[in-house]
Amino acid sequence: MRFPLPHSGEASFEVPLDYALRRMIPRWPEILWGYHNGVLHDGEVVTLAVRLYDLVGPENDIQERIALLFPGERSAELPLLMEALLRRVDVSVAEFRAWLFVALSWTYEHHNELSNPFEVVEVLYFEFGYPGEIAGFVRYMPPPSGGEYEYAAVHERWRAYLVGNGRRYGERVWTIFEIAVWSILRRRGRLLLNDRDRVVLSSRYRNHKMSTGDVRDAFRGQGR
Repeated sequence: MRFPLPHSGEASFEVPLDYALRRMIPRWPEILWGYHNGVLHDGEVVTLAVRLYDLVGPENDIQERIALLFPGERSAELPLLMEALLRRVDVSVAEFRAWLFVALSWTYEHHNELSNPFEVVEVLYFEFGYPGEIAGFVRYMPPPSGGEYEYAAVHERWRAYLVGNGRRYGERVWTIFEIAVWSILRRRGRLLLNDRDRVVLSSRYRNHKMSTGDVRDAFRGQGR
């Protein structure tokens, strides 16, 4: 994954896809936005398609065809499939928010490796169309009502943005997790997860070490 967007005059930085997946599971409209705006390359799109296919299944035949491509190879078919999918999926201008969150999260966690992380924030603010939700920690913007200009206050507003969005995207991760596990438990005659199930399986999922096949193995290992 590459940020800022490719048409920026600023130097870009790479964010591993695994990093993004530890923070959120993108929906297809977000994947389409990321692909058509240069954030995601071909292999990353296929990897995400496979992961969604494994978790919740495809919504249509195009998503299934994308998931069956080889992630490590460039495919002449993928651009055509993504264009066709764009005509079927409603992609709003708000889909950028997931990728903005990932970019700002990575920048925050790696600020010691950057000469000026707040300059990166300012470039992202420009590249993503001046989104109001991050204006509070863009240095040249006025603080929110009652807020302070000091570095500590700006930094805290950045942290609060990440905490709030992390919680929101984390709830989405849990929803997808529940769908995947519920489908397996239903086939095994169990409709509810107990606390032990949640601890064992969600910890594996949140660390990006689990597929639906892994869930099945986990239950087999517990004698289910």
